[in-house]
Amino acid sequence: MPEGKGYFPIEMRIYKGYDYGGVTIHQLTDNFDEGAIVMQKKFQIAQSENDRDIYNKCHYAALELTKVMMSSFDSYWNNAQPQQGLGSYWSKPTLTELTIDRNFTVAAAKHTYRAFGRLCFVKKNNLVQKVALITDLEDNTHNDCFIMPLKDGAVKVLAQK
Repeated sequence: MPEGKGYFPIEMRIYKGYDYGGVTIHQLTDNFDEGAIVMQKKFQIAQSENDRDIYNKCHYAALELTKVMMSSFDSYWNNAQPQQGLGSYWSKPTLTELTIDRNFTVAAAKHTYRAFGRLCFVKKNNLVQKVALITDLEDNTHNDCFIMPLKDGAVKVLAQK
């Protein structure tokens, strides 16, 4: 922070193409995500990592920061720094942004799934289904997938039950 405030900062960082993320411990105020920064930890986001991978990185970074902060809580708390600048707020993605349809390219469908994972939907023949997995056509590890035709090819989709 202050960049990327909002309810879906992890997913939106991937979706917007950032190659780094992080965890911030901040003081609470009456305004959402605007408290003074107590501690931060930054980490890389690899192209092979998805939303679940980044949630795991955040979990371990938050645990590490909490342990450090608790070793001298009053000192860290009292030395918190106000956030610099206005920052940015990323709104919750719309259902349209989360719904993959035949107008997507293969790369865009995979990128959207990489960022939002099980928050995604697919629309095929006016039927909208929640996504459990999107994978390449060559992937034969899931027998109950269906083929999703896209603008420049196709992917296999496993719908959530």
